[in-house]
Amino acid sequence: MVKPLLASLEQGQIPADREVGILKLVSALGDADDLTKLFNIAIAKKSAAHLALLESAARLRNLKPAGDLGQLGALLDAPEEHVRASAARLAGLWKVEALREKLLSLLTSQDETLPKEIRIAASEGLVALGGDASKQTFTGFTTKEHPADLRLHALAALAVLDTPAAAKLAFDVLTETAGVSDPTPLFNAFLDQKGGPGLLAAALEGKELKSDVAKLGIRAIRNSIREEPALTEALLKAGNIKTGAQTLTPEEMQQLVADVSKQGDAARGEALFRRQDLSCFRCHAIGGAGAQTGPDLVSIGASAQIDYIVDSLLNPNKQIKEGYHSLIVVNDQGKVFSGIKVTQTDRDLILRNANGEELPIPLDTIEEQANGGSLMPAGLIDPLTRGELLDLVRFLSELGKVGPYSIGKARIVRRWQALSPEQAQVEALKTKPVTELPQNAELPWAPVYTTVAGTLPLQDLKQFSAGKAAVSLVRADLDVTTPGAVQLQLNSAEGLQLWLDGKPVTAATSIKLDLTAGPHQLAVAINRGVRKQSLKVELLDVAGSAAQVQILNGK
Repeated sequence: MVKPLLASLEQGQIPADREVGILKLVSALGDADDLTKLFNIAIAKKSAAHLALLESAARLRNLKPAGDLGQLGALLDAPEEHVRASAARLAGLWKVEALREKLLSLLTSQDETLPKEIRIAASEGLVALGGDASKQTFTGFTTKEHPADLRLHALAALAVLDTPAAAKLAFDVLTETAGVSDPTPLFNAFLDQKGGPGLLAAALEGKELKSDVAKLGIRAIRNSIREEPALTEALLKAGNIKTGAQTLTPEEMQQLVADVSKQGDAARGEALFRRQDLSCFRCHAIGGAGAQTGPDLVSIGASAQIDYIVDSLLNPNKQIKEGYHSLIVVNDQGKVFSGIKVTQTDRDLILRNANGEELPIPLDTIEEQANGGSLMPAGLIDPLTRGELLDLVRFLSELGKVGPYSIGKARIVRRWQALSPEQAQVEALKTKPVTELPQNAELPWAPVYTTVAGTLPLQDLKQFSAGKAAVSLVRADLDVTTPGAVQLQLNSAEGLQLWLDGKPVTAATSIKLDLTAGPHQLAVAINRGVRKQSLKVELLDVAGSAAQVQILNGK
């Protein structure tokens, strides 16, 4: 199956909109010969997308192409940031020892314009290369004469290569870099290693950390969706922090429930739910828009009492919905994976992690499995004021009830993908017409979600210059099982340009489309200098048409 598709790809017979899907299939199912062909295409095109798929095959299947892998060296000097970063990581994953010095030069470059992503990728490449040389390199970079960012990343790298040695250095580095650089990557590195949390906890025993550093460590634990009680306790003590799951007395619960009804504001609560630092959409969906790692909350207000909602927020492990217990897996390399079990084949265990990604873990590499707790970490809402908690609970308590927070049968685009260029890409976009951007797989697209009412707030979208205008660009996916005519209903066409599958569509409040069977993509460019109101797009039937069309919301 893979080889004929790959041959068609090499001969240019695959449409551009299907190419990424074919490449994913090759990386997931192809053998070393297939990956060699994919590698040759990546070298020729200098394509970050192709290299990313080779990375996936290396990480999940431990496969690499045949031939001269030293060709990656040329890509380490490529102008495109993502190409250089992928090449750096692959040099390590494929054990291309000849590129060690080049990776080291990228990591330690004095060029202040070198993007941080490339330095991090070079570090990851050196970690993957491993050996005493890498250990010595990173140990040397943890000392005081080096910048805080480099010290933290070096220690995070050392935690992968030699966790006990890194733990011995952790307190000094965390203390001396406090307030200067974010230590989250360091905490994540310990969390990702078997025994790492325990070693770090022991290293912090009896020590004092700045409370902000300790809070970032606790946040890293929560975001990992794992319970690490020893490390959490060590950080709480070191930072003198009081947090975690809370159990209210009956009187306290009664008062809180009353205050939710009297003082809580659902509109403010919805804004809190959408706030990035709470990451609610990271695990939950509302009406199918969002991640499926946790339960869809579309009807929680109609099916659950306020005290149940409060308990679920304050003490997530108290009542876990069936099917949403996490599973923690350790493989034979000491790597820790966690997430919801999706399925198990005769070859792989499939987990869905906190980011909604499905991770296939080969069964023959699994050494340990254990049930975890709720995917929602305890203490996630600790940063909220009591008033904010009342607002959030009020919003959740209204979901599914008759009124403004009920999702009806209308087919509305609720999950969009927004073009979110990185700073290094913003300048390049100024020279490109907006018509070239919607189907560009090389650019970063991120999910954004509408309100329950179905509108997409413009303030949630990144804007950039394309041509002469300041624009935001979003796209939505449709799947047509039965071809025919449908109608798109927009709340306004002001300041919009539209394309369907790359072809211009005249913007209007009502647009009739004749759709063929298969996937389609609607792209919308929003002129931010012209349009001020949010965006809402609804799909309507056309009388007499047999069309069957589904909006692909999800994550």
